[in-house]
Amino acid sequence: MNAVADTAFLAAGFRARESSRPDALFHDPLAARLAGETGRAMVEKVAHLGEAAGWSTVLRTVLIDRFIEEAVAQGTQTLINLGAGLDTRPYRMAVPPSLAWVEVDQAPVIAHKSEVLANETPRCRLERVPLDLLDTASRRQLLSRVSKGPSPGMVLAEGLLPYLTENDVVGLLDDLRDHEAFQGLIVDYFAPEVMRARNAMPGRMRVTAAAMKFAPDDWQGFFAAHGWKVKEMRDLAAEGDRRGRPYVIPEAMRAMLQQGKDIPQRQPPGMFAAYALMERA
Repeated sequence: MNAVADTAFLAAGFRARESSRPDALFHDPLAARLAGETGRAMVEKVAHLGEAAGWSTVLRTVLIDRFIEEAVAQGTQTLINLGAGLDTRPYRMAVPPSLAWVEVDQAPVIAHKSEVLANETPRCRLERVPLDLLDTASRRQLLSRVSKGPSPGMVLAEGLLPYLTENDVVGLLDDLRDHEAFQGLIVDYFAPEVMRARNAMPGRMRVTAAAMKFAPDDWQGFFAAHGWKVKEMRDLAAEGDRRGRPYVIPEAMRAMLQQGKDIPQRQPPGMFAAYALMERA
């Protein structure tokens, strides 16, 4: 698999580690099986980063769970998870059996997931689709089909957009906007300076090797230009503080700060990382 697909195993490893804690913020009983030895080894490889390794994965899981719970309570009938990775929400969340849940990811990820979870029963109507989201024709065909299902629909793009180019994101946003059934969109937000600093870090200080590309200076303006506006933003740092999980700068990164390197402090003015619930503009 490529570096982006490999992050699915790392994320599953982080969710498994969190689930084993006595003070776990969520429980994902299937994460360890999905992560396997690959995910465990990847988590071990970044252990030198301490609590910072996996911090955002844990907090984003909590925030997205809440977004989905609220959306379902408000009547969402279909959820399509783009770049679903090894997420297990259809198995662990209290969602209605009638909810249509569509997972989309690269074929090797889907194959691994289907094999490992073959004997598990999801809590809703689950479909998995192996598809390269950068294959425009196939993506449009899928979105058109899903949009004809029960509505309103919600789109989840967890840990996806940061790895795409701005042109790739434009294409995806425009395709989603073309279907009235998709009323909501959950996406990552990272401040541009955080993205630049992250990409400039030496490899051993990064949690993942894949380069992050999507960092428009006017993030909200970018989305608005393509038919989406912010309905709600939830800050990872604020959630971490509230839950007793503040972000802790790794010692190696702290040394760079002391040398005057361009690495962001714990929380620059404003949000440095968040999850956003978007609605149609």
